[in-house]
Amino acid sequence: MNTLLYRFIILNAVAVSGVVYAYNLGYVQQVFAGDISYISYVIAALFAAILASTTLRILAVNGAVNALVVAGRDRLLVATKARRRAAEMMPIKQVHIADAAEWMVLLGLIGNVVGLLHAFHGADLSAKSPAPRRRAG
Repeated sequence: MNTLLYRFIILNAVAVSGVVYAYNLGYVQQVFAGDISYISYVIAALFAAILASTTLRILAVNGAVNALVVAGRDRLLVATKARRRAAEMMPIKQVHIADAAEWMVLLGLIGNVVGLLHAFHGADLSAKSPAPRRRAG
């Protein structure tokens, strides 16, 4: 009964294949090459840490669910109810995932502000603008 683990593996395999596809098209390199503040590296490291934490939690929950599996077809319904009760009683230790999602969004916004400041830093505001053209009429 490793359905939770299998779902996690399939979902992450699809996500990794999307990242590999984007890497082959050169999009991943563009993100990191164009980042002057290096916030993309911080976001990627934070994502990797959260993924590792989630993987450890899924392995623990999967092990607990597997321990509840009862041999025999006639006791399958009892095992399902017991698994549900055990899952409800497990303490939730992944509260930091919601916080990390907010942190990644905040870091992305900070990166955008830094990028805009850098882009406008090179603008020469003292140059005179060209005189407006008059229409011949």
